[in-house]
Amino acid sequence: MTARMIPSRKAHDNLAGHLACLSALGGVPRKGVYDNEAALVSRHGGRPNPTQAFQRFRGALGMGVYFCKPGDPEAKGLVVRANQYLETSYLPGRRFDSPADFNIQPGSWLPVANDRVHSTLRCRPSDRLAEDRAAMMALPSVLPDPAWGESRRLGRDHWVRVDSCDYSVHPRAYRAADQPAPRPGGAGGALRRRRGGPPRPLLGPQPHRHRSRP
Repeated sequence: MTARMIPSRKAHDNLAGHLACLSALGGVPRKGVYDNEAALVSRHGGRPNPTQAFQRFRGALGMGVYFCKPGDPEAKGLVVRANQYLETSYLPGRRFDSPADFNIQPGSWLPVANDRVHSTLRCRPSDRLAEDRAAMMALPSVLPDPAWGESRRLGRDHWVRVDSCDYSVHPRAYRAADQPAPRPGGAGGALRRRRGGPPRPLLGPQPHRHRSRP
């Protein structure tokens, strides 16, 4: 078992945590089993429809997918039991200094947990790891990039909302402002393009201005 804490249930955080777990395992399963996470799948007429972000992600990995049916506790238990195990065996009595520390501490706990005899498997999960890796596909040479990105068209008031925060954009900017992936510890800045010049970030450090040629 491997685990990763994510800051939200949005698609980019879900997929970034997923990619970190797969990288720790060193392979890609031929088919993943998923609960009906809203950021990854929606259902119309009872049929599961993966979101575009998840389709791009699993397509880059070459991974199949199985979505648990609603009201199927036996299938959902495959997903839920691992989370319950972390909640009851890992979290109690622990203190974390930061989200990064939350993901560092399992590095010393998971090897111990995976070396215990599992009551259902009647063996240690670590004994099955080599067999599982042999059945998995190799990670692709170019990994998918689940980072968040979005394009917005500015209104007349030159404000743009990202999640629940509003950002002002210089009036001389183009009507379209791109929102790049946020940098660690802060929000990403809007980009503006001057006529005849390169894009410049409106938030954060300003690069050197280049004069356009006629």
